[in-house]
Amino acid sequence: VCSSDLRDALSGPAASGRGGSITLGFETAGRGALVFDGPGHDLVVFENPFGIPGGGIFCEALIVQVSQDGRLWHEFPYRIDARFPGDSPARFQGLAGRRVVRANADAGDERYAPIAAADPAAGGDRFDLAALGLAWIKYVRLVDAGGEIEDGGAAPLWAERGADVDAVAALHHAWDPLGQARDCSAPVAVIEPSAAAPAPGEEVSLSGGASYDDRAIVFYAWDLDPDGGDFTLAPRESFRPDAVGPEARLTMPAEGSARAALLVIDRGGNTGRAELRLGSAAP
Repeated sequence: VCSSDLRDALSGPAASGRGGSITLGFETAGRGALVFDGPGHDLVVFENPFGIPGGGIFCEALIVQVSQDGRLWHEFPYRIDARFPGDSPARFQGLAGRRVVRANADAGDERYAPIAAADPAAGGDRFDLAALGLAWIKYVRLVDAGGEIEDGGAAPLWAERGADVDAVAALHHAWDPLGQARDCSAPVAVIEPSAAAPAPGEEVSLSGGASYDDRAIVFYAWDLDPDGGDFTLAPRESFRPDAVGPEARLTMPAEGSARAALLVIDRGGNTGRAELRLGSAAP
């Protein structure tokens, strides 16, 4: 599945340029599609980095975020490795816009190279949903990182432009089995601790495995901040849980209580939450 013809989408007249973003959905055979976590990488972002005469790559960094419902976004982690210069793809770890695109589906172009997106020889930057603990997604959002990262586009010649996105490919995809009939039944989150009255300093195992839904729960996220407030559902905000998956662990503080909150999401993007306090201040 490819969402193509996106060149200059982040820097054209109708976009906000550096720091702008574009949100994409997927289709297969004219129907809405889900992208699944399959073996290896699941998404390929084809930006437009190119070789610089004399050596190096002109990189325009993109932050990659994904969502199941278009409201709750999960961001692939990234970092800047200062050991490498700005014309080295190795500097922009976890970002798109690093690797030169080798595939070219235009049969009329002298550089025609019909390489399948799944083939690493096609180039582009590859992402695995397993890194986020996600079983599936519906949407991808690409954010021009130039607003916060000095990349190739920071040169004076390009200072008012942003990333040039050629295409986004989904390597593991299928029709959305729900079609237009949205699943409106919310899942129920359940937290089961390994100890009901843990001692100070004791490690407690937390299980969300008893959570349930009328179809299937596909994502578990934990907030272990004693002050709470980390489950952000506001549009355009990224969500950074303390742990993902049906199990988590926390260590009891020397004094006071510990808190655990669990967010579960079903295949229809519906959410359920549970919260638990353990220790001397627990109700």
